[in-house]
Amino acid sequence: TLYRMSCFLEPREGQPKPEKPVELMSSEERKKFQSEKEESKEFDLEIIKGYRFYTKDSPSNILVHEGQVITATLEKLIERLTWENRVETEMLFAFLSTYRSYCTPQLLLEYLKMRYNMPEPKDKSPAVMEQFNR
Repeated sequence: TLYRMSCFLEPREGQPKPEKPVELMSSEERKKFQSEKEESKEFDLEIIKGYRFYTKDSPSNILVHEGQVITATLEKLIERLTWENRVETEMLFAFLSTYRSYCTPQLLLEYLKMRYNMPEPKDKSPAVMEQFNR
């Protein structure tokens, strides 16, 4: 995060200026960026046995009110905390302060590893893979 911000604020000589990091955006810019990102990153992923992050958001697994998570399954909490386009520091601090009351550190680490080793899209076309790898 700090590296991305520094590259934006002081681009390296001879390289194009990168996209503005979410952390430096105004609340209006962030809302627009998040809605665009959420709309643009829908992929049908390959099915891998045991991968727990396929489920779409629904009232049975996450309840959000005015942008704040009210209640969620462990999978949905981890999914929200690891979105690359959203920085929710208050939610992160709350989660790190309370996660031991509903899961073990080992389970959290297992889920985080699973989340970061997500399956690739079924569609392997260059355009889809470029968007997926962003």
